[in-house]
Amino acid sequence: MMTETGVSAAMIAPLQTGDLLTAYNGILVRMGLYILIFWPTVGYYVYQDSIKRGLLITPPSG
Repeated sequence: MMTETGVSAAMIAPLQTGDLLTAYNGILVRMGLYILIFWPTVGYYVYQDSIKRGLLITPPSG
């Protein structure tokens, strides 16, 4: 059966809910890895570099 655009209905595969969940889980896994591994590692090196350069501003004590 042809649609208005001339594309048969068989050519348009319906998106399965499993595909959406798999793609969504892939995004969650990537974001989780980014937050757990990449961000603390980069934050540590930026912090250490700021100490070396004397850019760290410490609040006054007392």
